[in-house]
Amino acid sequence: MKFSQVLVEGVSAHHAGAGRSGRADGLARGMASTAPARESGVEEMAINALLGLQNETPKLSHKQVEQQRRLTAKAHFEELRGLIPGGTDFRHDQNGVLRITVECVRCLLEGRPLPPPVGPQERSGSAASQADELMFEMDGLEAPKADPEAKLKHNETEQRRRSLARDYYNQLRSLLPGASECKPIPDKNAVLAMTITFLRDRAPPPPPPP
Repeated sequence: MKFSQVLVEGVSAHHAGAGRSGRADGLARGMASTAPARESGVEEMAINALLGLQNETPKLSHKQVEQQRRLTAKAHFEELRGLIPGGTDFRHDQNGVLRITVECVRCLLEGRPLPPPVGPQERSGSAASQADELMFEMDGLEAPKADPEAKLKHNETEQRRRSLARDYYNQLRSLLPGASECKPIPDKNAVLAMTITFLRDRAPPPPPPP
């Protein structure tokens, strides 16, 4: 059965059910008489509508966007660890990786050799607990419950950590060639991607761990 015939019968049945069979018959006859000329256009409109529904990309929720951003950052940090001296030492938290990265970029820009591997900076119990919570959060797992004293200092520790990370990102933006001229200002993941490209192009491969 042709699409136009289905359309005609559907319209006729709808109007007949509403008690307007006479008008429905007239409408059906009028549409049937013009159906051959309009058949291809109607079918094309229907096909385009179906294709539009199939190609429509669902919008991501805020939670999904944030999860994708964190997964991208995690992948960048894992790659960055393989490009800096001592980066494979996973005792370094993300700020530790950023600190070494800033120093490496400075050395390469100034023509100096890369700094030797250094151990992680000493962290307080509260800072270590906060870093552990962040890693669990990025892995999609529930972080272990912190003790009451550490929980009281949670906000202060988080503010220090974010302030330090923000300073490292700002230093990288000012050091990386062309980064400070970018409009809009590169976000954190963009800065990480630009840093990885810079280190790949200029840095020698780090020595294997002992």
